Amino acid sequence: LLRMSLKCCACCLACLEKCIKYITNFAYIYVAIEGCGFCNACVKTFKLISSNMLQVGINATVSTILKYIQLLFIPTACAWIGNIVLVVNARKDPINTTIFIAVMALVIVSAFATVFNCVIDTLFICCLRDKEAFKGAYMPAGLREAFKIDKKQKKGKGAVAEEEEPLE
Repeated sequence: LLRMSLKCCACCLACLEKCIKYITNFAYIYVAIEGCGFCNACVKTFKLISSNMLQVGINATVSTILKYIQLLFIPTACAWIGNIVLVVNARKDPINTTIFIAVMALVIVSAFATVFNCVIDTLFICCLRDKEAFKGAYMPAGLREAFKIDKKQKKGKGAVAEEEEPLE
């Protein structure tokens, strides 16, 4: 019984650790956007995430799919093209060079995928922040439709009027 309770505690602590890491990632972005303190950013980020769980799930799914597409197809394409070039030029034993090309492409694509994921998360936090604070005033029309924000809102602080569009 003690062993099972310790495993349950370890599982709960692992879940807590994952949640804190996830919120911390977004909190760093929020600090960069707002210039506020880290703890304040964590609280604001948690409120943003908890009030938009569906969009957070969709964002995480799409960014994961894009990451794996990048990690699979780009190194494969680089290795394939490199192998074709080596075979056409009649190089001796092209398989070692092809493997080297694939590994190097994977390393480079991993770095770019990390940056790309950070950009996606930053844009996502900016959109959520715009939705919460300015009612989508600075979003393009297509993004407003995706977030289901009515374009025709009353004039007011941060609201988009019918006849005026914010700068993009």
